[in-house]
Amino acid sequence: MLIFCQNGGVAGTFFFIGEKIEEHPEIVHYVKDQGHMVGSHSYEHNNLTELTPQLLENDMLEAVTGLEGLVGHQVELFRPPFGSADEEVVEVVKDQGLKMVMWNRDPKDWNRAEAQDILDYFYTVDSAGGIYILHENPDTVEALPQILDYLQSEDLQVVGLQ
Repeated sequence: MLIFCQNGGVAGTFFFIGEKIEEHPEIVHYVKDQGHMVGSHSYEHNNLTELTPQLLENDMLEAVTGLEGLVGHQVELFRPPFGSADEEVVEVVKDQGLKMVMWNRDPKDWNRAEAQDILDYFYTVDSAGGIYILHENPDTVEALPQILDYLQSEDLQVVGLQ
């Protein structure tokens, strides 16, 4: 998710996996310090619908607690791994005071051969109203400036989550 910053730059919403932030807390600090929004993407990146109720609750709580300790404020956003959420997952998200964020545009950047493949996706879909899911891989990073230029050329306003 991308948002424009006051300085004219672009910021994103980053959903972190709990066990990864333990390995690289400096990345969370960098993202926060650059003005980006931070959300949880679970602790272990399991399909949450396959966990027992106790494991589900523990996974989500551990991820959010770890993030809050790093960013120094309440984390409000959650994106379930694989987009998998059943009634139980929705209930735990609600009980933990989180807002679940899904997407409606997926360029499948994690499975593209090169940056141009990712960019081509944007040329073939109606971008208006899109909530895009993008991953932190080299091809996506390479394509991102052109993606933003394209969206702006289409007179689309990039906005953040509220």
